[in-house]
Amino acid sequence: DVIASNRAREIDLALVEFSHEDGTPGRRWYANIADAGLGAAVCKRVNHVSKSAGGLLSYLSGTL
Repeated sequence: DVIASNRAREIDLALVEFSHEDGTPGRRWYANIADAGLGAAVCKRVNHVSKSAGGLLSYLSGTL
């Protein structure tokens, strides 16, 4: 559906370049966020608490 609509939109993309364990170079594109393994834990914690303070404050408190 998105392709058929022929509409463009901006999204956040970044490219990370790295070395594999064997020393060969690697490149990966990622969208919107880079996560160091804590994102899922924060989301799980935030989803189990009240959002009465608003989404941003709930997310920030979930990171602590």
